[in-house]
Amino acid sequence: PAIKELKKKFPDTALSIDSTKYNVVYAALNEGADIINDISGLTKEPRFVQLAREYNAGLVLMHIKGIPETMQINPVYNNLMNDIIDFLGRAVETAVNSGVSKDSIIIDPGIGFGKTPEHNLEILARLNELSLFGTGILIGLSNKSFLGKILNLEIDKRITATATANSFAFKNGASIFRVHNIKENKISLELTKKISEIIIKN
Repeated sequence: PAIKELKKKFPDTALSIDSTKYNVVYAALNEGADIINDISGLTKEPRFVQLAREYNAGLVLMHIKGIPETMQINPVYNNLMNDIIDFLGRAVETAVNSGVSKDSIIIDPGIGFGKTPEHNLEILARLNELSLFGTGILIGLSNKSFLGKILNLEIDKRITATATANSFAFKNGASIFRVHNIKENKISLELTKKISEIIIKN
């Protein structure tokens, strides 16, 4: 019912359903949801590719190491970006081979999902390496704990850090941003975009 009412109130706005459960996503799509946000990157529910194809829905494929309950207990990588690229590469290939349009796929490196604060910083610094997939790149770092740990900030003091990190992510290829404080991040991103356009022209 909530999805149905949201679609009535905001008919021109894409609505994303964040779930790893088939029945939840199926019901949400039937009520008008437009995007499947799968934090498991198809590892938990591979049938999401069929739903994305049948409903012509967007499909967000996120990298995660481990499971949410234990993912932050000493996450270790052989090579951080290579591991993320391999994981997302398999997910994208599975989706495309199942008939999902490449234009419908969005990848998400999974900031904070089985990563240390240092891992998250490295992802932001090397985010442009994910452009090899030719998909949209989503970044979800809004007010996250790694910002608090790095800068010693309580959750209600992380707006500036979030906007700064998102602007850096934009410069490195991110095109979709999950945020809590929309106004502040929109201003920061608009300014970053205008500066970038001038640099490109010159």
